Amino acid sequence: MKHRWTLPALLVLAALPAGAHPFAKETYSLYNALRVGEGKVSAVVVLEVPRTVVLADIKARIDAGDGKRKAVKDHDDARFDSLSKGLTLTVAGKPVQVDWRPLATPSNGKAVEDFFMYWVGAEIPVDPAWGDTVTVQLANTAYAEADMVYSGTVQARGDWTVTKSSAVDVLGVDPSSLDRNDPKAWSDDPRLRTVTGTWKH
Repeated sequence: MKHRWTLPALLVLAALPAGAHPFAKETYSLYNALRVGEGKVSAVVVLEVPRTVVLADIKARIDAGDGKRKAVKDHDDARFDSLSKGLTLTVAGKPVQVDWRPLATPSNGKAVEDFFMYWVGAEIPVDPAWGDTVTVQLANTAYAEADMVYSGTVQARGDWTVTKSSAVDVLGVDPSSLDRNDPKAWSDDPRLRTVTGTWKH
């Protein structure tokens, strides 16, 4: 597994969705966050997996002969890898290669209420060639087969401002302004697998 990011911008962005989603214990969730500002484009994705699913997989690994510590590590690595492989970041209409890594947050790979949470993030520098306006898209195809609810946010820092957010278009509100257990912060609309924002400065 790659070393975990401890970058301040990513940790601030990742800190937004605290707690667990308010729906059925069998329901997965995906939270996609984008931010432009202070010279960076930052992206964070949070996956919630039902506790029963995680514990069953870890138990199967232990039953197959792994020690508990190895079983947990291998399970977590598999979650991070599956999540990262399903992510595509596009800037100004062009796919960008980024280094997705687990984030060094206290809840990463840990149980929060009835779910285990898995966080990955990446950031790239703002390119002056983008000009005064830039559109960034984060597409997420991970765990497409799972019963899922979705959320997302588009944010700005410094001299950048958000002019359009697909998350707001779907939800009608920026969920970062709501408590995570507020149902208005979530939707089963799969359009939220892709979050697109436009910024200007």
